[in-house]
This record gives sequence, C-alpha cells and structure tokens, in this order.
Amino acid sequence: MHSWEQGDNISPMEQPLAKAAAERIIRQAASLPSCVEYRSHCWERMAQRHVDALDVVRLLRSGEVIGSAYRRNDEWRYRVRERPGNAPSERKRLRVVVVVVTEDRVSCQTVYRDRDG
Repeated sequence: MHSWEQGDNISPMEQPLAKAAAERIIRQAASLPSCVEYRSHCWERMAQRHVDALDVVRLLRSGEVIGSAYRRNDEWRYRVRERPGNAPSERKRLRVVVVVVTEDRVSCQTVYRDRDG
C-alpha cells in the first residue's frame, strides 16, 4: 500500500510522500531520462550554474531527499542532493528541487548550489 492510499485514497499530489517513497519514485523516474521533465525556470538556472541534464539525472538516480517536503503553487516539492560520500566534487553541493508528478514521472523545478555543502 502506498502512503497516499491510506484512508481517503488521496493522490500523491495532494499530500507529501514519505521520504523513502519519494526517493524510490525519484530514482525510478531518473532511470529513464524521458521521465524527468524540466520547467523553463530550471533550464534557466541550469544554464546560469553550468549544470546540464546529465548532472541532474545522475544526482536524481542516486540522491536522497533532504528536509521536509514543502508545498508551493499547490505542489509538494522535494529537495534532493547526492548522498554524502557518493558525490563527485562538481555535484557535492548541487541540489535539485523536484515535484513528483506521477508514480514514474518527476518535474525539476530548479537547481542550486548549497553554500554550506
């Protein structure tokens, strides 16, 4: 049973997923790059920060959700980073904010570099 199937049969877009469920969906979607969408804002930030789609997909394939999901524009967003110890230097501070669209599709909202590492 999925975390959103408990009780009122709420879809994943209406409530936050458990961290493990979000990570599973994000990693699964990233295993097929065609299942990763990019909002125009994300493309702009990627260009500004010299990040390409391959960097994003690699991070999502092995990354971890950090912090709590947060709601913005009626969507639950998840911050993803490379797992400590796995990241090559160019991705150590990279963060990707994603929305889980469906069980097998994510939408990248933005990318940024964490100042603290």
